[in-house]
Amino acid sequence: MVNTQTTGWIDIDLSSFKIKRTTTIRGNEVELFVSPYDIPKAVRASLDEDKRYLTIEFKYLNEEPTEDKKENNYVEYKLGKASHRLQAIKIDIDNLMKQENIKFNITKRDKLLSAINILLRKTNGESPRDNYELVQDAIRAKENEILAAAAA
Repeated sequence: MVNTQTTGWIDIDLSSFKIKRTTTIRGNEVELFVSPYDIPKAVRASLDEDKRYLTIEFKYLNEEPTEDKKENNYVEYKLGKASHRLQAIKIDIDNLMKQENIKFNITKRDKLLSAINILLRKTNGESPRDNYELVQDAIRAKENEILAAAAA
């Protein structure tokens, strides 16, 4: 059995982040707001004992069934079945560094944000994209606490 180091849930306040945007619909400028159900309220990180997998989980106002999506040999996502919100991201750090020929001075934060960028590039709908951008904001705002498990 693999031992895992896990941080506790870290509260996130994203009220000052981009929760609204302006767009044009049928020639009219309108403001769109992100649903409070798509805004992560807390985050936690875990790293298995052999430091191979870094997992970041997000907590929302409500829970929903999830589905796993394997992006490639080193990134897996757990997405909400109905909302497609990012519930968790799991990165095989060793495999990522080997396959992408990444040097050791690249931070775990940068690897995590790169994995989320893969989701941003692939999404067509507006709601998941807003969620993924807020997740990036959460990681940037709380990176020291989130990655405490990875540094241990």
